[in-house]
Amino acid sequence: MIAVTFAAMVAFAAVPAFSQEDNRLLEGAREQLEAAVRRNPADFKARTLLGKAYWLVGAFDKALEQFKQAATLGDLGALLYTADALTERGDLVAARDAYETARMAARRTQDAGRQAEAQLGLAHVELLRGAYEKALTSLDAVQNGDKQAAMRLRGRLFALRNAVRAGQVLQEGMVAMWTEGARAREALNNALALDENDARILYALGRFYLEAPAGFGDPEHAEILLARAVKVRPGNVIYRAWWIRTLQQRGKEVEASREIANFEQAYAAYPASRPIVERLKEGRAP
Repeated sequence: MIAVTFAAMVAFAAVPAFSQEDNRLLEGAREQLEAAVRRNPADFKARTLLGKAYWLVGAFDKALEQFKQAATLGDLGALLYTADALTERGDLVAARDAYETARMAARRTQDAGRQAEAQLGLAHVELLRGAYEKALTSLDAVQNGDKQAAMRLRGRLFALRNAVRAGQVLQEGMVAMWTEGARAREALNNALALDENDARILYALGRFYLEAPAGFGDPEHAEILLARAVKVRPGNVIYRAWWIRTLQQRGKEVEASREIANFEQAYAAYPASRPIVERLKEGRAP
């Protein structure tokens, strides 16, 4: 039963939006996994899969609880899923700590693949925090670490490195923009061409088009890209907040106000969302 359910999870994992049939199958998988956990609460594999089922329907609190339980029971992969769920909720400090815990655990067990995954997670969190040098340090650790792991993750390495460089160009100001802005934008577009549903690149490119000065930026295109990022990862607090910011920047105040209210209601249980809501209400960047 669990094997069949896992196959279903893999099939669903890359699907941005579910059909009615997908939802029916996913609901059936969730019920099977809940029953498996009730029968054997110590079954960490079932808990991890149940967490994934909750994740896919946006129930991040329930997903996080299952991942934490599975990690306590000895599932190293669940440590990574815990960090992923915290990232989705916008709790970036806790996510950073969770990825670091996962990295150290993988190092102790000499699991090079999961150690590299944790480093990539750290890089993504630092990208979202605007700590670009720290993000590059994490990416370099993957690049210079286990060669097999780096090769397997080369697509994500390429995408995140370009996203980080684009953020640096924005941060460094006009001189960097004039000398490297076009190249950074082209690199992100090339990364997106490799995977049009990579939410990290949609987010980074959307941010670039939103914040770059005239001649480099394009607020209308930024709105489209960030809306796509939200469609791919509808539960991600940071992506949704920046999409709302594009609405404000484009003068769509009625729509932006409605989305802020929806955002506040949807993420009321997430402490990390509260300062984001306050900044958006004040017309400031998340």
